[in-house]
Amino acid sequence: MNGHELYRSDIDGLRAIAVLSVVLFHIDAAWVSGGFVGVDIFFVISGFLITKNIISEKEKGRFSLTDFYRRRIKRIIPALSTVIITTLIVAQFVFLPEDLERLSFSAIASQFSVANVYFTYFLDTSYFAQNASLEPLLHIWSLGVEEQFYIFWPLLIVAAINHFTIRTLWVVVLVTTAMSFIVGEALLDSYASFSYYMLPSRAGELLAGALVYFALRTPNLKLSRTKIIPEVISFVGLLLIGLSLFLLNEESAFPGYNAIAVTLGTALLIFGNGLRTTFVSQALSWRPFVAIGLVSYSLYLWHWPVLSFAQYIYGEGLSLPQQLIAVAIMILLTLLSYFFIEQATRKSNKTFLQILVRQFVVPTVGIVMVSVSFILTNGYGLYDLNKEYKVALAKSTMSPVSAGRQNYICGNSPLTEKEFNNPDCVINGYNQSDVLLWGGGACCALCWCFG
Repeated sequence: MNGHELYRSDIDGLRAIAVLSVVLFHIDAAWVSGGFVGVDIFFVISGFLITKNIISEKEKGRFSLTDFYRRRIKRIIPALSTVIITTLIVAQFVFLPEDLERLSFSAIASQFSVANVYFTYFLDTSYFAQNASLEPLLHIWSLGVEEQFYIFWPLLIVAAINHFTIRTLWVVVLVTTAMSFIVGEALLDSYASFSYYMLPSRAGELLAGALVYFALRTPNLKLSRTKIIPEVISFVGLLLIGLSLFLLNEESAFPGYNAIAVTLGTALLIFGNGLRTTFVSQALSWRPFVAIGLVSYSLYLWHWPVLSFAQYIYGEGLSLPQQLIAVAIMILLTLLSYFFIEQATRKSNKTFLQILVRQFVVPTVGIVMVSVSFILTNGYGLYDLNKEYKVALAKSTMSPVSAGRQNYICGNSPLTEKEFNNPDCVINGYNQSDVLLWGGGACCALCWCFG
C-alpha cells in the first residue's frame, strides 16, 4: 500500500469509527464521552483525500476547477438537500411555530454551506447545551467548514504548486496548521462558538490531512522499508484517537489544543497505513467497517434530525426502546439515501452547468421557497390558514386558569380534604413529585428539591 493508491479500504474503516463515534455520542454521551471528535477525524480524512486528488490530477495535466466543483456538488448536495427538505416537512407537523421559524433560517444557511456561520452568530447556546439538541440541522455546521475549505484550498494549492516545491509547500502548510490550533485555543474563552464552528480554528485539522499526503510523497521515504515502524505509527495513531474518544467530554475545552491528539492520531493512522499494510489497516479493512464507512455520509446526515425530532417529541433522555426505534429509522433512511440518492447522482455524466442547475439550483430554490413561506407566516406554514389550529395552540400555551388555582398547587388556606387526597400533593405519590413547596401567602417557608 502506498500514498498513491486509488482506493484505501482502511480509510473507509476509519470513516466508520468517525461516524459511529458521533452517532453514539449523540444517542447517549455516556457511551463515548468524546464521540464529538469523530467530526475532527472526518476533517483530516477530507484534507488528505482532497489534496491527493488535486495534486494527482494537476500532475497529470487534467485538473480543472469546474470539474472539481462538479464532483463536489454530486458528492454532497443531493443527499444534503434531501435531508434539509425532509426535515422542513416533518417539522411542519411536529414543531411549534417559533421553532419551525428558527429551523427555516438554519435550513437556508445549511443549503448555502454557511450553517457554521449561522450557528456561530444566531444560536444562543453552545453546541453541547441541552436545548441545542432541538436544532435538527445543527450537525450541518461541519459541512459548512468543509465546503468553505473546498472553495479556498484548490485555488491556493494549484497556485502554490506552480511557484513552490512540495517541500516548501509542506513547511508553509505546517506553520498554517499550527497557527490554526493556536487561534482555536486563544478564542475559547471569549469567542467559544467561533472557535468551535468556524474555519480559521478548524482549518488545521483539514490541513493535517494535506500534510500526510505531502509526507507520503517524500522521495526515498525509508520508513516504508521496515515493517515495525509503520506498525508502531499506526498503533500510536489509533491509541491517540481512542484516548480522545474516551477522555474528552462535553466539559473539555475544544477545539484548541485538545483537538491536537485526535488530529495527530488520525494523521498518523493514515500515514502509517499508507506506508504499507499494517495490522491496524487490516482491522479497519474489515468488511463491516468498510460497509459503514461507505454509507457514513448519509448516516451522518440523517442521524441528528432523527434524534432531534425524537427528543422534541419525547423529551431529553430517550428510553432504550425509543433509542432503538430511532436507530432503526436512521438505518432505513441511510440505506435509502445511499443507494437511491448518493449512488444515483454520483454516476451522472452531465456537464458542470447541468449538474449545477439540476443538483444545486433547483433544490436550493425549493428549500428557500419553503423556508421563506414558513418565515413569512411566523412559523405556521400550512396552518396559517387554519384558524382552529391557532385557537387550539393559543389555548394550550395560555391557560385561562390562574396559577394559584392549578391542580398541582397544594397551598390553599386552610388545607382541606382535597389537598390531602390529591396524589399531586403527596410526597412519593404515584406521580413521584420532584418538588415540595411548603408555605402560605407570599412567604415560602421551605423549598426542597427531591431530584
